Amino acid sequence: AIYDQFLSEFSEKFAALRLGNGLDEDTQMGPLANPRRIGELDALVEDAVSKGATLVTGGKKLDRAGNFYEATVLANVPDSARIMQEEPFGPIAVINKFKQYDEAIEKANNTDFALASYAFSGSKETIDKLGRDLDSGKVGINGYPVVFLDSPLGGRRQSGYGSEGGYEGLDAYRIVKFVSQSVI
Repeated sequence: AIYDQFLSEFSEKFAALRLGNGLDEDTQMGPLANPRRIGELDALVEDAVSKGATLVTGGKKLDRAGNFYEATVLANVPDSARIMQEEPFGPIAVINKFKQYDEAIEKANNTDFALASYAFSGSKETIDKLGRDLDSGKVGINGYPVVFLDSPLGGRRQSGYGSEGGYEGLDAYRIVKFVSQSVI
């Protein structure tokens, strides 16, 4: 019932993100990790559109120095599109319609990759369920940032094993030793 309004408002805000140097405090989104990602993102967008997805905004490298890719929104992306089964590692949001909550969760969890999931809801009950039901390493509800310095970062399934950051990330470097002593 709110799909069209959400798609419009999300796309408008996503497209307006300020791209730039990550050290500049006005920057909201930095560059891609390397130039290879640009070609990969182009291929994912082209594949989705060729299979019936709608390119709402973005979809190309910015015409400026650096590895900057436009914040991209794809809508009505079919399950057969590569982006539904591959991690883009770039600023591409897929927004698809669903009729029931369980259908949305099933689609979101139907992938071998699960680095992060994002969902939006105004219902406290739904927000609580999303946190439990989305099976990914990070879950962002009603916002984009899911990476914080003091929080663990890790995926599920083919997105990785273990964590970096936070207490959980330090766990791999700990050596635990237990000593039991009796007084004689």
